[in-house]
Amino acid sequence: MLFAHVEKEILNIIASDNLESNFSIQLAYSGGIDSSCLLDALYRLKSEIKFNLYLTYVNYNTSSYSLYVSEHIKTLPLDIIKRVESIKIDSDYNFESKAREARYSILDENAQLNKINYTFTAHHMNDQIETLIMKFIDGSDLISMSGIRRKLNNIYRPILRLDKKIIEDYAKKHNIIYFKDPSNNTLSFRRNKIRKLVVPLVTSDSFLFKKIKEMNDKSLIVSKEIRRTIKVDLRESVIEYLDKIEVLSIGLGKILNYDVICFKLFLKLAMKKYFGINNIQKSNKFWLKCLSFLNNAKVGSVFIVSDKIRLFKDRDSAFLINEAKIVFKNKIKVSLDKENDLLLGKVSVDSKKPINIDDKYSYLVSKDDVEKGIFVRSWKYGDRVQLDKGSKKVSDLFIDFKLPLFKKGIYPIFENSDREILWIPGMYSRKQSNKLKSVFMIWGE
Repeated sequence: MLFAHVEKEILNIIASDNLESNFSIQLAYSGGIDSSCLLDALYRLKSEIKFNLYLTYVNYNTSSYSLYVSEHIKTLPLDIIKRVESIKIDSDYNFESKAREARYSILDENAQLNKINYTFTAHHMNDQIETLIMKFIDGSDLISMSGIRRKLNNIYRPILRLDKKIIEDYAKKHNIIYFKDPSNNTLSFRRNKIRKLVVPLVTSDSFLFKKIKEMNDKSLIVSKEIRRTIKVDLRESVIEYLDKIEVLSIGLGKILNYDVICFKLFLKLAMKKYFGINNIQKSNKFWLKCLSFLNNAKVGSVFIVSDKIRLFKDRDSAFLINEAKIVFKNKIKVSLDKENDLLLGKVSVDSKKPINIDDKYSYLVSKDDVEKGIFVRSWKYGDRVQLDKGSKKVSDLFIDFKLPLFKKGIYPIFENSDREILWIPGMYSRKQSNKLKSVFMIWGE
């Protein structure tokens, strides 16, 4: 039954994507009975349905078990493309969560590197029951009671609907080699305690099992309805998206009225849609703290969502920023014979006065400055511009024009070879004394 079920799942998946061959499947392998049986079924199917089979194993270096599994992987058929990744998680605190996060990060990295179409995990029905019980004990919201999803982006759980007994029968029938992780017997891990003590009780009691299943079904229905609403809200709330540097500006009108469940789904959807990030797993307490930040923090405050994502509080909006993408080179010489592509826009050059453009976004450069060179850089502490009477801090200029704080470090400032600020598009233009044989620089976002 397991083989036929996996075959049907794969055929349905590739049919929905209009694929017949030349696709790849990555299996998240653990060495245990579940992933070992799924590996066997996939390898058998490989000769019938042509695809590349990848195996990825994460060695956490917690016991000799990992060494046995790593050695066993070396004996597997050569046409299975194998990757063994050895890592060490420093802290025992929340080990399971950190291990899961590291594992999915490696799976995602491997999928992108090798252009793998699908990643399979060996979660089954008993895993689903464990997860639902844990969430129920934690008092999780109804959305969280949807449990393990059969499909999440390119991650699939093809045997999620199968009972553990079917997997055990398959292992006996086909003499599957697998390893028993001794840590699975350690009751200090909460999941193990639930697996050993609670799951047998729930699965053997028809009333309890039915109640858990009903909660799961209701959660899936409600979740689907809420996600549909959230998609509309996100579309209407986006003010601006700068894809080059992955900065998303969002109006706070609807968000501030959300409960923590909708807020969590909203931010997760935003990060998935605009940044391609879908592996941020946080508690409801974390998302509640984040929502409170948007309601109460001062303008300019920053909330750390993850090691990459930052949330900036502005006046009536917030900015989701992928800091890994925001990099401004020290100082760039502007080429006057081609278009210059900068982080927040482009600068082009015209020998004639531009037509239908605001003077604030065009600047006449003198012959002397052109010959010596025009340079563009970002703001630095102490920058000042010359006015008719005295000077002014550039930081104060940014405040006057209500420049969002995240743009402060990447907004273009043009200077000459003497390091004198000539032009800040839309905000400042220094008067020129020599305009003979000059050209116009034109700024456009």
